[in-house]
Amino acid sequence: MQPGFTLVELMLVVAIIGILAAIAVPAFSKYVKRSRTAEAVATVQKMTSAGVSYYEAEHTDSAGVVMPRQFPGAATVPTAGYCWPACGCQPKGLCDPGCADWNIPIWQALTFSLGSPYNYVPFAYAVAPTQFEARAVGDLTCNGVQSFFSRVINVNPVGETFTMRPLTSTNDLE
Repeated sequence: MQPGFTLVELMLVVAIIGILAAIAVPAFSKYVKRSRTAEAVATVQKMTSAGVSYYEAEHTDSAGVVMPRQFPGAATVPTAGYCWPACGCQPKGLCDPGCADWNIPIWQALTFSLGSPYNYVPFAYAVAPTQFEARAVGDLTCNGVQSFFSRVINVNPVGETFTMRPLTSTNDLE
């Protein structure tokens, strides 16, 4: 008689593998989602750094008159020129960097663009001349629930001191 495994032993091994898979797959899925949020954090950081650099630089108008220091952008959230709303729900899951209009004034002022495919749509705008907000918004699971990552910078014009609020997120692992 040749040595081998009994049916009970094989069923036990299959059951153990099934239990391990049931534990590992959700953990891996959460790990992947969390790694994708690193992109949003990096994008927001890049925009806030660009906003501070813009504020600190000296700007002149068309007549050569030095303008007061301020952040770039309009007082409303821009909506044109973006791959909005379901950027992460594209066939390949990422936004094509060529679909956004990086030539609009806010991106030109910040010298900002994304050169590789991305999950989160960037938004940057001046709430006021001394307040700037950078956002990254995405829907990684294509379920209509969006993740928001945001950072706001305020400037005290008297001493030109910057106050950068902590990064906030909503539905970060949606």
